[in-house]
Amino acid sequence: MVRRNSKRLLKLVLTICAAVVCGGLLLKAAISSLELQASVMVDRSEVLHSRLNGVSRLTSKDPLKKSWYEATSVAIPPGPGEKGSPFYLPPGLEKTKEELYKETGFNALVSDFISLNRTLPDIRHSR
Repeated sequence: MVRRNSKRLLKLVLTICAAVVCGGLLLKAAISSLELQASVMVDRSEVLHSRLNGVSRLTSKDPLKKSWYEATSVAIPPGPGEKGSPFYLPPGLEKTKEELYKETGFNALVSDFISLNRTLPDIRHSR
């Protein structure tokens, strides 16, 4: 009888220890995720200051989140081939272009200049 009670007591102690460890890990995960969310939040004084300057950096859906979209950086294409803009080879590379064209069958030199991660023009209807 004593042996049965000691087994129950041991199971109870191990269950409590496991619950405490799991609870601590869950609490640590919850706190770290709250810290990540807090790093994205904006101070109320910064919100008022930006509104007074006429610069609205906030979305209309949630006033506590920053708007990371900057229209000025998107409007100006920074590199060759951005937004479908044409690319012209610098002078003096015509011979290299012709050699690569004979070898590959397409203008590989211009292809090397143009980024694979470029933006394409928006072809949707303006409405």
